[in-house]
Amino acid sequence: MDDAGNNYGQIKKVLLDKIQATNIHRINTDPSTSSGQRLKPDSAATHYAHTLKFFAEPPLDFPRFDLVLLGLGEDGHTASLFPNSPVDVEEPVVAVTAHYQDRPANRVTLTPKVFNEAREIWFLGDRQNKAQILNTVLHGEKNLDLYPAQRIQPKNGKLIWWVDVS
Repeated sequence: MDDAGNNYGQIKKVLLDKIQATNIHRINTDPSTSSGQRLKPDSAATHYAHTLKFFAEPPLDFPRFDLVLLGLGEDGHTASLFPNSPVDVEEPVVAVTAHYQDRPANRVTLTPKVFNEAREIWFLGDRQNKAQILNTVLHGEKNLDLYPAQRIQPKNGKLIWWVDVS
């Protein structure tokens, strides 16, 4: 959680510390109390899928989120779904192993299966640094393999892009 690349640690300081702890259900990647070891991504993904099931309402095996907040990477990735990652994933949570910006990325993420059921999805984009990829994702040729952000298309919800135009 103290790692600068840990999204949970960043959002915790800004937002989650203001929310009752019993309403926060994070992916368990911290050292466990019994062994002192971090859960490996595959184990953490399995554990989190079971957590989501607890809050699910049939026919889904995960909760339908009211709001999902996503960012756009310079290569068109989002939510640790990187270019050339599997497109047709049936699991709600997966472990991700990739190289991103010259460093390994061993992460756990929800999948488009979960995101696309959300009532509202907000993408945050910085037009100054990502104008080209933003244009490609929004208006370019559809290529789900190369641009994972294009995989996010809610079934019965809204997709909103918040873009800094300055």
